[in-house]
Amino acid sequence: DDEEEALNEEMQKLNVDEQVEADQIVLGNSAVGINLLASMSDVYEETKELKLKFIELANTINRIESEIANANNTIFDTSKLEQFKAYKLAREQNATYVSHPVFTVGFLRAEHYNTEKAAYRMFRYLKIKLDLFGEEKLTQVT
Repeated sequence: DDEEEALNEEMQKLNVDEQVEADQIVLGNSAVGINLLASMSDVYEETKELKLKFIELANTINRIESEIANANNTIFDTSKLEQFKAYKLAREQNATYVSHPVFTVGFLRAEHYNTEKAAYRMFRYLKIKLDLFGEEKLTQVT
């Protein structure tokens, strides 16, 4: 598929340390990527607790958005603001994509269900995807 091939080409341009760093940013310590076509039953292994974490993640993202809107921009570093802008763009393009449990569960797992860290990991992932593939591919599901 074109998107995967383009990602592989971009990854090959990076040196080994940059590749490892990119993998860690996007995937955490996991060697498994995000697959939006995964079965929902794969996602709901801890049904009640996980549902609560999805709600908590949404609330955390809303809180971060409020903090950014109500604070002067000097409180947040530029990179975090840029990452959040990528998230907002993705949400405007396809709100279901960024809130879908199959998408968000990987970020929660990578951060051991710490919703603050998971939110920022998601923002970084979307910023990297935006930088590599542009707006038209930001929320595209293959």
